[in-house]
Amino acid sequence: MKKLKSKIKKYKINNPNISYFELSKIFELPIHKLLKMLGNSKYIINDKSFIVYENITNNKIYSEDFNGNWIKWEYNVNGDCIYRENSDGEWCKTEYDENNNKIYHENSDGKWVKYIYNDNGILIHQENSDGKWVKYIYNDNGILIHQENSKGRYTCYNNIGKITYSSMSNGYWFKYYYNKKGLLIKKIINGNKWEVYEYNEYGNVIKKENSDGLCKKYEYNDKHKLINF
Repeated sequence: MKKLKSKIKKYKINNPNISYFELSKIFELPIHKLLKMLGNSKYIINDKSFIVYENITNNKIYSEDFNGNWIKWEYNVNGDCIYRENSDGEWCKTEYDENNNKIYHENSDGKWVKYIYNDNGILIHQENSDGKWVKYIYNDNGILIHQENSKGRYTCYNNIGKITYSSMSNGYWFKYYYNKKGLLIKKIINGNKWEVYEYNEYGNVIKKENSDGLCKKYEYNDKHKLINF
């Protein structure tokens, strides 16, 4: 048995892309016996495929169907997937920093994404292989207050995360105003359009009006479900 095990492992090393099903046929072993012989004690087998799990973390590390199509996964010490590859030659890899923040991701088609963080581990910049990017700015409490991207969109937030200003690459811009409860009460569009909102004591909008003369009123039942508008 030890000689067979050694022979199978050596064959697998010399033929890294061979499927487990092919191995089971070559060495005339049932797939579950082959898996155990190669040190895989956790797996699921059905009539179409099988999945192998890492013995300690239970992470999925290999799957294969009866047609020989396979997928492999690799993980870091924190259990995050850092590499994935399949029998079609497609792959993706992910890198993490010492704080376990994702800093890089790349696919076999050449597409990639990079991530940059501040000293507090908060994402401040993201860019990809298409030249697109997003930048984030936070206040001293770590709350997002400004965001901009490569498409020319700018967005500002208040100290509770509500949007206060947004501008688009086409020149459109919006301003937002809130009451003490954080409910939107007014929106201004390009300086000449506006919308206003009124709420009941439960925070349900009861009236909406805009600069075009449109006015809508809303009614609710005792369970705060909208019944008329």
